[in-house]
Amino acid sequence: MVKPPLRTKSIGFKVSEEEYAQLETAAQTSGRTLGEWCRELVLASGQETKPTGPGGAEAQALMAELVALRAILLNVLFKAGERGEADGGGDATADRPG
Repeated sequence: MVKPPLRTKSIGFKVSEEEYAQLETAAQTSGRTLGEWCRELVLASGQETKPTGPGGAEAQALMAELVALRAILLNVLFKAGERGEADGGGDATADRPG
């Protein structure tokens, strides 16, 4: 029988009492000790290669949309500034009596 490689490094983190109970229950349900269960879970999640965000083509399309919307907004603000509407619609004192 071949011995598994000797584990000499450790990783630790703190959890609340409630979180510990949840983790312990999950480990017991799978028939493993808490340490074994955590190790397997962490190692398995490190091997996942699922992208967490949009892919290349999607990201490029989103960026193009964002740049286009920015250009439209800048044009609208520039035109509003030329007409003197930059403060939100004209002179606020014009409607006051007196």
